[in-house]
Amino acid sequence: MPFGGIRMAEQACEAYGYEVSDEVKKIFTQYRKTHNQGVFDVYTDEMKAARKAGIITGLPDAYGRGRIIGDYRRVALYGVDRLIEEKKKKKIYATQVRVQ
Repeated sequence: MPFGGIRMAEQACEAYGYEVSDEVKKIFTQYRKTHNQGVFDVYTDEMKAARKAGIITGLPDAYGRGRIIGDYRRVALYGVDRLIEEKKKKKIYATQVRVQ
């Protein structure tokens, strides 16, 4: 069963000259969610907008698979107070850009 994702299973099968059956494709596209789909389903629209605007920082999509992952090294490097101030400035800027 393609629990690593239907697309990955299709690519692996194709590489060896096989094809995933229509029944398996149907099960893993209509009835089962990927981990990434489940993660995004719990995000609110506000969280998604903050992620897209870069207000919530983390690993890039290709590495973090779209999940919001905190970059805690910045706390040790800059301190919480400085990071909070930077986020406040970014929030003001993001709000101004959206209003224009």
